[in-house]
Amino acid sequence: MIKKHFYIFFVSALFLFSITNTFSQKQSYNWYFGNKAGLSFAAGNPVTLTNGGTFAPEGVATISDKNGNLLFYTDGIKVWNRQHQYMLNGTQLLGHPSSTQSGIIVPQPGNDSIFYIFTVDAFGGFNGLNYSKLNMNRDNGLGDIVQLPVQLLTSTCEKITAVKHCNNKDIWVLTRGFNDNKYYAWLVTSTGVNPIPVISTTTNTIDGVVQATIGYLKGSPDGKKLACVNSLHYTELSDFNNITGVISNTKKIANRIPVAGTDYVFSYGTEFSADNKYLYISTLFNLGINHVLSTIDQYNISSHDSATIAQSKYEVTSDASKHSGLQLGYDNKIYIADNGKNKLSRINNPASQGNACNFQMDAVNLGTGVSISGLPTFIQSIFSPTYGGYNFSIINDCNPQLKKFVLNDVTYVDSVKWNFDDPLSGISDSSTDFNPTHIFTSFRNYNVRLRVFKRTPCITGIDTIENPVDVKAFTFSLGSDIEICEPQKATLNATTIGASSYTWSTGSTSPTIDVTEQGDYSCTITVNACAYKDTIKVNKKLLPAFNLSATGTLCNNQAIFLKLVVDPNWILLWQDGSTTKEYKVTTPGLFSLQATNDCGTTKKEIEIKRGICDIYIPNIFTPNNDSYNNEFKILGTELLESFRLQIFNRYGTLVFETKEASKSWNGKINSKPADAGTYAYILQYKRSQTKINEQVTGSFILLR
Repeated sequence: MIKKHFYIFFVSALFLFSITNTFSQKQSYNWYFGNKAGLSFAAGNPVTLTNGGTFAPEGVATISDKNGNLLFYTDGIKVWNRQHQYMLNGTQLLGHPSSTQSGIIVPQPGNDSIFYIFTVDAFGGFNGLNYSKLNMNRDNGLGDIVQLPVQLLTSTCEKITAVKHCNNKDIWVLTRGFNDNKYYAWLVTSTGVNPIPVISTTTNTIDGVVQATIGYLKGSPDGKKLACVNSLHYTELSDFNNITGVISNTKKIANRIPVAGTDYVFSYGTEFSADNKYLYISTLFNLGINHVLSTIDQYNISSHDSATIAQSKYEVTSDASKHSGLQLGYDNKIYIADNGKNKLSRINNPASQGNACNFQMDAVNLGTGVSISGLPTFIQSIFSPTYGGYNFSIINDCNPQLKKFVLNDVTYVDSVKWNFDDPLSGISDSSTDFNPTHIFTSFRNYNVRLRVFKRTPCITGIDTIENPVDVKAFTFSLGSDIEICEPQKATLNATTIGASSYTWSTGSTSPTIDVTEQGDYSCTITVNACAYKDTIKVNKKLLPAFNLSATGTLCNNQAIFLKLVVDPNWILLWQDGSTTKEYKVTTPGLFSLQATNDCGTTKKEIEIKRGICDIYIPNIFTPNNDSYNNEFKILGTELLESFRLQIFNRYGTLVFETKEASKSWNGKINSKPADAGTYAYILQYKRSQTKINEQVTGSFILLR
């Protein structure tokens, strides 16, 4: 491959091309949640997205850049990049599909490419709270998990939130301990995650009942309050000191009591209004395992007095929908996850008291997406009008070594001092101008440091912002080297936004040329009076090449798949006439595939034989009478001499039991369809060969 990106000449005219790592409310532009549900707030009002990859019964998190462009999203277990594909190393996080808030995304202060994904386990599980580190500069800007989970605490409740430090730069990440009476707060700074938390003790203990771990934790947008829903118990409202990280003055907001026809209540979601004055709590009323009723209550929290808060309660709605997670949107409206529906409800004026808050049922249509229990978790401070710290942007000159630096905010700024990490520039390596210009002495990466001397309402001190600046020539590329078959032609494309002229090595002045011969082809373009050149090599194309291999062992009542990596331009043909990239095998035999491109055809064969079977436990089933995956059944039980399967709902109630390995659960309880969601199982068995009693526990998802 030949890659030559030349900077040819420059003139002194400036062209505007700003680079910044200031984050804003636009971080919350894109939402992906539930079963392939999504929204975009780029137009102001939410617009339905159907291109997401999630199946997330509960906790999710998404993040966009300062312009509102999607960066990535996660269910706390897997991470999808902006192309909705798994990010590199992005399938090994330690969240849980049944965790209320399985994850939250936190950018590293002062760095627009490093992010931390914090995850929490479900049911107070051993994984507890972890974080993973992500670098968006990897994989051509699609991102890569560069540090796998680091455990900070075990065990925790299914709760996590984040708010800005008073310095408007660093970020507090908070959770509630399980089997204790403590809150934990970790500070994320420009140097990373401080592993030593600030621990605050309350008079309330979340005991060993796993249901008590369920429910949302939210910080207020101004970072001064914390609301923690403790499921079957109560909601805690606390003061939060966003300077020290200390939680104090914790008050209880009592759960509702069961109404006629129900036997328990289950609070779940909570959210503050953007003005921090009102708190909303969603509650589900149940009879046994069946949902009966949902309510959303509003509380005026202007006074931090339990009696006053209790007296202010206003019932926003009471209906049969399963109102679950609550989340502020970019438009400062509160969106409500209604479990099992392809719509979201909404509180249109959450900063207004009583009926004026304007609850709207089924306000947003999700198209083919389905809401379940959760909505994306964000840094709550992004919904504050004062969100955003000191930072700087860059205006590039035609000369790639000349940069103009612009301070993004001068509020409370007394003075500044810049260091450009360029000692060869002598006394020009520093500046006290608010918006200086610097000519870098070479092409390389620089760590430009800005010190802002400030006086804020809460802290007087110095902010230090250090950002990487990559000084390099304008990047012009003809793309990767290509291969062609004779006598076909290849079209070489040099089209570049802003280019005023094109000159090819063939003499052509068109943005594109067609070539039929092997060789090196170059093009010089002019952009803003600057010239750039690149060269591409054209080679002959080869026949298709692939390996035909099977994944797994062919067992009774199971299938294996023949998988291969193929060029999307190949034409595939299996022995039975099918043309899929993945072939399902259910019986032994000889299987063949031929792949054809415009250069010819390659054919390969593989013989599949039966192997030794083992137990297979599915992790999801869909009892919707579509003749596919309608029952939860343990496979590979032919070699067992004893068997016992028990299935429980998330409240610990036994919903199915059998000692016959051939039996399966049809997803019904007392002849009625069970709710969608996560179920736990205990499987006990003895193998005929080993005579050893074994037990397996786990969970699976029922999806309708």
